[in-house]
Amino acid sequence: MKEVQSKLKHYRDDIFIVERAIDYGVKRLQNFPGKSYLEGHLQSNPTAVEYFDDEKVYQFGDLQKKYPTGTKIPVLFNPQAKAFENGQSIRVIARVDHSEKIERVSLMTYSPLGVGTLLLLLSLISGRRRD
Repeated sequence: MKEVQSKLKHYRDDIFIVERAIDYGVKRLQNFPGKSYLEGHLQSNPTAVEYFDDEKVYQFGDLQKKYPTGTKIPVLFNPQAKAFENGQSIRVIARVDHSEKIERVSLMTYSPLGVGTLLLLLSLISGRRRD
């Protein structure tokens, strides 16, 4: 965990603005998808070309549909990193909002407890009426 935190300390919040999609996608009769990514610039530096890869696999043409020209994507930017390393775009990475995931997990965890408690109370109440 400390290793990840030490790497993330070099990143700062920014906005990536899409200029075009480099879309290889999944094509018929292809065993594996090509690497698709977005080309654009950062709001903090509109003159420098940057690349962004959301690490998802798309059918051919779907990347452009999801991210049309002008789309603004919240990202983390590390000016010290290389644009690509081992085929991965590590200079510009997705900014993940964990609050939505935490909310979903807590809903999935605590909702069954609430429903179970309610059902138990209803069964106890209905059981007393029979007596």
